Amino acid sequence: QEIEIENWNEHITYAAPYFELMNEMYLREFIVFYTKFKPLQKDISISKFMEIAYLEDSSEKLIKNFSSGMKQRLRLALAWLSESSIILLDEPTSNLDKKGIAWFKNLANTYSKNKLVIVCSNNIEDEYFFCKKTLHIEDFQTLRASN
Repeated sequence: QEIEIENWNEHITYAAPYFELMNEMYLREFIVFYTKFKPLQKDISISKFMEIAYLEDSSEKLIKNFSSGMKQRLRLALAWLSESSIILLDEPTSNLDKKGIAWFKNLANTYSKNKLVIVCSNNIEDEYFFCKKTLHIEDFQTLRASN
């Protein structure tokens, strides 16, 4: 599908551990605000979103009071569960414990279909296990040095 340059932001979602969230907002309030710009997939309600992200008990909690793992799950869920067809992930398992990494892997398996997903990783296979192609910067540098 060709994307018009003026509409690219409607098709791309980005998640990274340093991507700032609106810390002074409550979770439910933030999701309502965020989805005005990046709608969720048709079959995902806000309640379902919070359930998938394991944040349903935090709907009325200020985001500034979330742990780093909770914030990372929120960022990743916003990316995976949006209608966006292109997802950019930078070090997606940062701040996630073993249970969080298993959750991420489940999301990747479930929601990567029909999406272009680009993962930037410090070579942590858990972050890109589902990718069909990989590009290693070291390989590029070797090729460039030999030319």
